[in-house]
Amino acid sequence: MSLSKISKIVLVHFFMTSVFAAADISLDYSVPQEDDKGNEITETNFAAKYTYVLGKSDSEKSTYTLGGDLRYTELKFDEPLLGKLKLLKVKIPVGGTHVLGKNILKWTLTPGLHGQSDDFLSESEFRPEGNFIFIWPRTNLQWLLGAGFSDTFGETKIFPIFGVVWKLDEKSTLTLMFPQIKYEYLTEAKNKYNFTVAPAGAQWQWKAGQILNNSEDVDVAISGIRFSVGGDFILNDSKYLYTNIGLVTNRKFEIHRHSNTSISGEQELVNSWFFQVGARF
Repeated sequence: MSLSKISKIVLVHFFMTSVFAAADISLDYSVPQEDDKGNEITETNFAAKYTYVLGKSDSEKSTYTLGGDLRYTELKFDEPLLGKLKLLKVKIPVGGTHVLGKNILKWTLTPGLHGQSDDFLSESEFRPEGNFIFIWPRTNLQWLLGAGFSDTFGETKIFPIFGVVWKLDEKSTLTLMFPQIKYEYLTEAKNKYNFTVAPAGAQWQWKAGQILNNSEDVDVAISGIRFSVGGDFILNDSKYLYTNIGLVTNRKFEIHRHSNTSISGEQELVNSWFFQVGARF
């Protein structure tokens, strides 16, 4: 198998880059399994992403991308003092993919604003995120090693990325890459089905006065582990509809004060069911 073909397999399976301008919009809804008053958060997310390939180097060994990433979240608390929280993230990812001999280096830098949707520009927090991954393509295996900095686990922090993508046959691919596990099956009609286990987290700045008359801004985070099954259903060569359904376990809601991060609050949440629908084009 040629290097160019291996590279395409790696990039397609990880959604690491786009060979054209592409967009992704989705809506997901998460509702607690149990009626445990005072210990519930119902979560709704709307996300829209756009990626544009800026161009390739003269040698065609490097590709650069620029994009936009918007995520609107509503957290509806069962606690009357908190009610409903409307949150927003606006990010501008910049990335690159570089062919280094028989290997590939992929990186993304994602500066963005994270906060409440009202008074967003004045009250939100600026925070850079990013990752880099080094890929060793080897026939039907692709080994990966790297690191990321984001709120994937809830609280924003550095975490390792490592593992392997194993193309079992022409239709099946198994991804064992921390922090996710994913199995994909491609049908004759080019529809794709998957089973995925991955962290589901996010962090925002919550302005002063919104939590029991707090006197300063705080960071709030929600986290969990998402088990899902789903499918990508092809409309034509570049348009897909997709759905995912599953369970979020190990859910937590955390609050961290800016002035003293050792003073924080943490609430364990009940498991929740979730459903997601979206489109790529």
